[in-house]
Amino acid sequence: MSSFPRPPFSVAACKAALANWIVADDQSINVVECPEFRHLVFTLQESLSEKDLPHRTAIWNLVTLAWNCHFAELKSELEHTVGKISLTTDL
Repeated sequence: MSSFPRPPFSVAACKAALANWIVADDQSINVVECPEFRHLVFTLQESLSEKDLPHRTAIWNLVTLAWNCHFAELKSELEHTVGKISLTTDL
C-alpha cells in the first residue's frame, strides 16, 4: 500500500479526496447517499456537519470538473508528443 501525504483537514480537501476515492475505486457516486457511509465519515471527523458532506449531485460535479482538468492536461501532452507515440497490437 502506498503512503499518501496527510494534508491538514479542510472541507475542500475532504470533498476532493472523496471524489478521488470514488473514481479510483470505481465506486458508485450514490455511495455518498448511504446512511452508513455518512455515519462513518461523521464518526471519523466530528467537526463535519451535514452541509459539509456533499450529496451525489455535488460529487458528480466534482468528478466532472476533475475529469475535464485531466482531459485538458492529457490533450496538451499529446499535442506536444508528435512523432513520439507508437501503437502496437497483437493478433
